[in-house]
Amino acid sequence: MHQRTKKIAEMKTKLLVIFLLLLALRPEAQIIESIGIKSGMSFSNLDYKYASSQLNTMYDIKTGIYLVATAEAFTGKYLSVSTDLGFVQKGAQQEIELTTPDFPEGTGEFTLWKTTLGYLTFSPSLKATFSIRDACIYALAGPRIDYRIVYSTSPLDSDPDEEMHKLIFGLSWGAGFEYRPGRFGFLIELLGHPDFTPLLDLKPADNSLGLKITGKSFILSTGVRYMIEAKGK
Repeated sequence: MHQRTKKIAEMKTKLLVIFLLLLALRPEAQIIESIGIKSGMSFSNLDYKYASSQLNTMYDIKTGIYLVATAEAFTGKYLSVSTDLGFVQKGAQQEIELTTPDFPEGTGEFTLWKTTLGYLTFSPSLKATFSIRDACIYALAGPRIDYRIVYSTSPLDSDPDEEMHKLIFGLSWGAGFEYRPGRFGFLIELLGHPDFTPLLDLKPADNSLGLKITGKSFILSTGVRYMIEAKGK
């Protein structure tokens, strides 16, 4: 019953996202004022917190791919709405010392353990811009929805826990610089992606300490935007 309710909630969210995109992209709506693409790298980690002990574990930062389409609408003198839709990789990694029955405390050899999570990401943001001639600096913030489509672990592959959430709600916030001499703008941007929804939230039980896994990421990207309407019109 719990799994069925979760699937229904995920389906409703996907339908809502699709509806909002179709609404914004209607030709007669004429609200999209620029379109573009951003690509770069994500720097992410997973925070493991055990409910029944003081043990918290933070692994090493893992890098991943970031690639989104971006559109800007409702542009005023200082404020606009910027929306990103695309793909981002997140996760964590750690060098782990190998053990054997003869060397239970470690052999001195290490292997790289890593978990890779691939998400479809959607984030509408309120954007504040300050322009000086052909350049501008901006800050933006808004809600974010990530939907997991890829899960892998190594060196030992395993299936994700059935309690692991596919749908993650969080925040997207950051700042950037853009140079736009004409209809094209060239930008560099830094974003923070803290998660509100834990990846996993297991309550303490007889056979479990209780575990909450939460993700957080930073994204550095460059991009190009095309202004549908020329400057000054």
